[in-house]
Amino acid sequence: MVSTTLNSMVVNNSGRVSFSGLGSGIDFQATVDGLISAKRIPIDRLETQIETNQNKITAYQELRSQLTVLQDSLKNLYGAVTVDSSRNIFEAKQAFASASRTDGQSASNPSNLVGVTVNNKAAVGKHTIEVVQTAASHRIGSGAFSSATQDLGTARGQAANSISGSIEIGGVAIDVLATDTLQSLVDRVNNANKGTGATGVSASVVKVSDTESYMALTVDKAGKSLGTDISLGDPDGVLEQLGVLNGGAIDNEFQAARKAQFYADGIVDSVTKQPLLIERDSNTISDLFSGVTLSLYQAEPGTTISIDVDRNLTQAKGAITGFVDAYNSVRSLLNLHLDTDASTGKPREDATLFGSTTLADIETRLSRIVGTGAQGTSSAFSVLAQIGVGFVNNNALADPLAANTLTIDNEKLDESLIGDIDNVKKMFSFDFASSTPQVSMLGFNGNTTYKADGYKLTVDWDEVTGTIASATIDGEAATIDGRRISMESGGAKGLSLYFNGGADMADIDLDFSVGIGASMFFELDNLLNAQTGLVETEISALTTGNEQKQTRIEEMTVRLDLQRETLLTKYIAMETALTSMNQTIENLKQMTESMFSDN
Repeated sequence: MVSTTLNSMVVNNSGRVSFSGLGSGIDFQATVDGLISAKRIPIDRLETQIETNQNKITAYQELRSQLTVLQDSLKNLYGAVTVDSSRNIFEAKQAFASASRTDGQSASNPSNLVGVTVNNKAAVGKHTIEVVQTAASHRIGSGAFSSATQDLGTARGQAANSISGSIEIGGVAIDVLATDTLQSLVDRVNNANKGTGATGVSASVVKVSDTESYMALTVDKAGKSLGTDISLGDPDGVLEQLGVLNGGAIDNEFQAARKAQFYADGIVDSVTKQPLLIERDSNTISDLFSGVTLSLYQAEPGTTISIDVDRNLTQAKGAITGFVDAYNSVRSLLNLHLDTDASTGKPREDATLFGSTTLADIETRLSRIVGTGAQGTSSAFSVLAQIGVGFVNNNALADPLAANTLTIDNEKLDESLIGDIDNVKKMFSFDFASSTPQVSMLGFNGNTTYKADGYKLTVDWDEVTGTIASATIDGEAATIDGRRISMESGGAKGLSLYFNGGADMADIDLDFSVGIGASMFFELDNLLNAQTGLVETEISALTTGNEQKQTRIEEMTVRLDLQRETLLTKYIAMETALTSMNQTIENLKQMTESMFSDN
């Protein structure tokens, strides 16, 4: 008798059931498993390679993220050209206000009188302002209503539902229904003050008591008046019935429109030589001083408010600190993958990119920029150490991953920013200068190369068309687009200029320096390029390799499944034949024993 277990049961693709070793005593299920397992070794190797590559992809993605943070830290440091200088952190400004009087009285806190905000276009310097009068919006009202919830006619003491028709505000017709209440009319007026055709007038209910309410109409812009600047029409006499108008004239004026009035910077009238009273329609004034926005809160004649505009060194220092932190994160990550463990002399366990030539190349490029410093700047402001940003002492480090990172001497950096922020700016930024104000820079890129003796620009002007006919920089032809001059070759490649002249000009001197921030920003731009960057190329190659390996695994798995089925089919056939033969032998044995037992 042969014993069997479910472990020896075999089911082929056709659903046929057999038991391994039933006829032969051989566990062919285990035999086939062993053979297939041996043949799976190449697949196992490919799966291990895929896992290894995926770990590398993850590491490269982390590096890409760190490099992106590093580039972002330079966006306001490298000298990007913008109309308002908003991308130049060294032009960031801050304002301080103080108030004084000359009549012996106490001045109010300046923050109660004027709010001051500045942007990077503000010039460093001092301004004064004396607020004589703040601007006010024109505000008119209706007659009295006994209720804000009854229909207009009843609430005005007239017949119920007797007030209806149309009114016009700012040329927009607004229906007044007989069933309207004071509140519903206010809502309808406010609905008309929305969208592109807004009236510019807002409405509200002013409740004096339970039996006395008014509708107030307020012009949104200070200094503008209803009936003059904003039309007020009453084709059906509704405004007369509401008490807003009387004989066509405004009957109830809560607040007359008025302009803001102030004196500024001691400006005097050119004729009278007396202080010039300046007026604006709004209490928000952004066109008085370049880059400065004033918010007038309260008038106080006789009080002079002094506004000091200065460089915001805190923002500049914060940007430099942010760059150092981002650089150190990248540097530590490179150390993790490229350096060996000092205690073992072997790569660290999580150094999945150890030996990567790409990482070694990135390390070389970044270290060269930091080590070489700025090009074309003052010799006293060419390398970071001169402003208090130096390399750590590797021999005194507790963490080996911090090797070759940067450290900040805060006192020295503060001294540099306070003492000569312009040269600190040049150390980081791309700084441009032209020998004529008729040429200004619009942009540059990483191909724009510093040249010790500068470049020469020549512009040929076409007086007939009033446009640039041609231009060259050091003999290299430029591309012309209106008044824009762009270089696509030569040492000045990537430089974009604007010409504001109106005649031929030759030998215009163009000088610029290339700071550390500018060099590193564009180097990182190359490294992070989505098509050609070193990091993306590695990720793409590893991803493609894994896809190819996965395809091979799937193909090999299909073949192994077929081989397994073929082997099982053969073993099952052998088992069937052996079982049949054994049964025949058993039958013959029983017949023989029966014959001999009869004798």
